Parts: sequence; C-alpha cells; structure tokens
Amino acid sequence: MVAGSIFRVCVIFCLWSMTAAANTLDQAQKLVASYLMTEDHPIKAKLDACFEKSRVTFNLESLKKAGFKSSFPRKYTRLIVTKHPKFPGYIFKLYLDVQRYHSDEFEFVQWASRVEGGNKIREYIQTTQTADFFCVPEAWIYQLPKKPKCPEGYMPKDYILVEQEMNLIASKENEQLWKSNEIGEETLENLFFLVRNIGLEDCLKPDNLPFTDEGRIAFIDTESYGKKVKFKHLIPFLSDNNQHYWKKLIKNY
Repeated sequence: MVAGSIFRVCVIFCLWSMTAAANTLDQAQKLVASYLMTEDHPIKAKLDACFEKSRVTFNLESLKKAGFKSSFPRKYTRLIVTKHPKFPGYIFKLYLDVQRYHSDEFEFVQWASRVEGGNKIREYIQTTQTADFFCVPEAWIYQLPKKPKCPEGYMPKDYILVEQEMNLIASKENEQLWKSNEIGEETLENLFFLVRNIGLEDCLKPDNLPFTDEGRIAFIDTESYGKKVKFKHLIPFLSDNNQHYWKKLIKNY
C-alpha cells in the first residue's frame, strides 16, 4: 500500500542528491528508462519529426502552432492535456517551459508515477479477470529532442506523456450514469477491491472514472497509488440505492 509513496520518496531523494545539470539529465534517463517510448513505437518517428522542427513545448502559442489542439492548464495541477490530428488515437499530457515545475518536482517524476500506477491497475485487472468492468490506457514517456533548446531564463521540460486515447462518453452523460441505478452492486464491489488493493487515493469521482462507450470504467488518473483511499468521496455521485451499498462496503475503512 505504500509502494507509491516509497517510489516518490526515492525519486525526490535522487533529485536532491544531484549537484549538476548534466547529472540531473543522467538520473532522469535512468529513472524513466523502462517507461520510455521505444524506437519501434508506431508514432515515435513522427513525434521526432514534429518536435525537432521547433520548441513545441515552449508556450501555448508554440504548442498550437505545431498543430496541437488549443488547451489550457488544468485548475489544480496546471497540466496541459491535448491532441494532435496527425496522431489519432493518442492524447498528450505535458507541462510548458514557461510553467513552473508542479509541486516543485521535475515533470518526469509525475510521468513515471502515472505509468507505474497504470501498470499496477492493468496487472490487477488481468489477475482478477475484471476486464469486463475496467480498463486503463497504455502510456509511454516520450523524451523530447535535445534541439531546439528551451530559451534561457525558463524551466525546460525534457519529457511528455503519451497515452492511448479511450473512447469515453461525454462528461455530463458520465455523471448521469454514475448517478443512476444502471451501475450494479457487482461493479461497485469490484471497484472497491481494486481501489483498496492498489491504494488509488484520488480516483473516486466521475471525472477520474469515466465510462467508455462500451460500458467499462476507465482509470485515467493513475499517478496517486499506494495511499489511503478516501472512499466517502464517491458517495455524493451515486444513486440512493448505490450510496447505501457503497456505505456497506466501506464501513470498516
């Protein structure tokens, strides 16, 4: 249950021990090596061509100029989530050079946590044979080309996160579905055990548990794992009947 916290502490400790910019990059490459997009990935070459033309991740204007859809930083994390018409089936999560590091952490710390969290969820789904209920997108860390460089005076970002796009239903429709009795007790029970066993602290709200158009629940925020779960957060989003059943499931937690 504490695996996520231990991972983050280890990463932060590594960062504090770095004494030079060159060492920072070396350590970053070691930490994310197993999560990096491989050279034979279907879109790797096209991504290289896109990001080698200009400093795409400098600001919102440069991102839009490179063909990415207009997007604004999320309210709390300041995360940019966007798409590109030349890369159908994928979404991109990133921070811009003009942004400060979120929570004073290098961006690759968050990307590594997200990939690792997704892997844990995927492994659990396979082990428990609950793929009829849940799914989680594949994710890869993409290392930006060394050139063109970020202008001096800003905080250069060296990595972005690339995720498989899920066929999610609209946000309003998703909220209505969570509030309905179409969600059965078996679904809630499986959700309880998955979230509890992996320690998914921040997922129990419709925005982070959207339904796909095939009726499965997708886990799209996989960064926080191995932590104490606040099970009561889901209660207001459920129907009266499901609120009662959920309270029975979580009464000892």
